[in-house]
Amino acid sequence: MGEANRLRELVADNDWTYQAFSAQFEQAARRVAERDKEPRLARVSVSESTFRRWTAGALRTSPNGDVRRVLTELFDCPADELFAPAPVVVRAPAPAVEAPRVSIRENIAMAARNALRFTAMSQTGTDSAVIEDLMAEAARIAALYPTTPLYEFLGDLVNLQEVTYQLLESRQRIKVQRDLHLIAALSSGLLAKASHDQADPRNAMILARAAYVSAEDAGHPGLQGWIRGIQALTAYWAGWTQQAADFAAQAQNETLAGTVTAWLPALEARAHASLGDHDRAHAALKKAQTARDHLHLSDLDEFGGLLTFPAAQQLYYRAEALVLDDPTSPAALEAANQAVTAYSDPDQGHWAFGDEAGSRAHQAVALIASEHFDGAAESLEPVFNLPTAQRTHGIAVCVQRAKEALPAPAAGQTRLINQLRRSAEEFDHSTLKALTK
Repeated sequence: MGEANRLRELVADNDWTYQAFSAQFEQAARRVAERDKEPRLARVSVSESTFRRWTAGALRTSPNGDVRRVLTELFDCPADELFAPAPVVVRAPAPAVEAPRVSIRENIAMAARNALRFTAMSQTGTDSAVIEDLMAEAARIAALYPTTPLYEFLGDLVNLQEVTYQLLESRQRIKVQRDLHLIAALSSGLLAKASHDQADPRNAMILARAAYVSAEDAGHPGLQGWIRGIQALTAYWAGWTQQAADFAAQAQNETLAGTVTAWLPALEARAHASLGDHDRAHAALKKAQTARDHLHLSDLDEFGGLLTFPAAQQLYYRAEALVLDDPTSPAALEAANQAVTAYSDPDQGHWAFGDEAGSRAHQAVALIASEHFDGAAESLEPVFNLPTAQRTHGIAVCVQRAKEALPAPAAGQTRLINQLRRSAEEFDHSTLKALTK
């Protein structure tokens, strides 16, 4: 291995694998492309072999051209410094620390996962009780998702998918197979959302495609529509905006019921607004409201949590679409105010920390557009104070939008604008580090 360089140290400090580095590099490339108005830069990437050479210290000078620009953006550091030999630092031996002990609750949760797997796999032919247990586990996780940090239930979710796949591979009876495919679709769909929240859209799409296949095999059009929504959501926050609009529009051609019929056009509206298509954005918002006005709940809505689209969440989507369309319009600020009010009480059953943060960030964008910087700072304060475990990729993008909306400091507002910008940058840095661990 070659001599250590600054790049290798930064990669090690962030615990980045090639996949994690690649995801962050591509995000930085899109930021440079948008900032410098050079769309081709969004396609700049780094191969795994190049990454290995860089972090092995096999390159003594920084690369040229577009890659150099993206690296500078990613690390906020001149590219030349990244490839310079790192200074040798002699450190005192670290004091011995006691290994963290697994809590009683964690031990019990582990035992419960083992029990679920044992019960399911010990059946010669999976019976209705096992199916009920698996379905109940899927419902429990779906209900937890909007209000609970991912690390608290991710192990259970992965276990659910694993057990379900193992049962499917054992060739269960046809009727039971349909039930198992339904559970497989739910678990893989929830894992796709988890992958998206961790800024990993590639794996999110792989999981969503698997979920869609299972939903087809289960013969459940509503679940197919919900998974298309997960694909649209992932594409939207990954910056694949036209693809997001296409996924959402495609799913609306299916025979659907429940709140997913309002969710899909709301997803489409945000994508069209982001693309600058005013007419299609407003048409999609109108379609979402019509669906809400003629709603009949489905079995997915009975699951609740992430599998339903409450009215408060529709207010948030509407606010985001209107702010993206024209942040200076009174309608945009009014919609954002309504969304923030709808998420003001964490004890409400529809409350979700991500939707509250998104509503507040877009309220801040509208307030910044009206030069109400004090109000924007008040809106963003709870977002900046979110624990790192609750900082998802989508929230990070919303904060980035607020930062980009800030003008050059004006007379009398210099300190406040600079403070808002610094707070947004600190949030972005700490969130990026948390998402890539």
